[in-house]
Amino acid sequence: MGAIKKCDSKYFLHLYLHSLFVVDPNAGREFHDLQVELYVDYEPRMPLPFLSLSEHYRLDKAYDICVKKDLPREQAYLLGRMGNTKKALTVIIDKLEDIEEAVAIVSNQHDDELWEELIKQCLRKPEMVGMLLEHTIGNLDPLYIVSRVPNGVQIPRLRDRLVKIITNYRTETSLRHGCK
Repeated sequence: MGAIKKCDSKYFLHLYLHSLFVVDPNAGREFHDLQVELYVDYEPRMPLPFLSLSEHYRLDKAYDICVKKDLPREQAYLLGRMGNTKKALTVIIDKLEDIEEAVAIVSNQHDDELWEELIKQCLRKPEMVGMLLEHTIGNLDPLYIVSRVPNGVQIPRLRDRLVKIITNYRTETSLRHGCK
């Protein structure tokens, strides 16, 4: 939070608006654009919860603030709300390197084109391809992902990951057969 001056009026405004928001998320909604900036400045854990709970701020303005302050998780969230899922994926893959979140977003969209975009973005980082293989079981054919990898690109722990996928597949098949 840094050193707070005794007369830091922006900090006290932040405390007041936060308290107001906690009591009634719609109270003070005309100040929610300002509140995004105040949360970023004074309470770094709060921007994302605030962004997801409030609908009274301008998405583009909030996004600009999050870019300026380098808050990639918030950027991805706002890009998703603005309908720019491909760019949100880029932020998640390049800045957060969070394949689980990327797969969750793509799974929720039910869009084959978005799966292709995710694979394409992961192909730029060999480690991400390996993680993608581990986290897309049931959504994508692992052989399809492997077939997209250019010749000569080495995927860390590929053999172990494929063995795990095959073992899981055999176990699932055995369970299904047993249930019949």
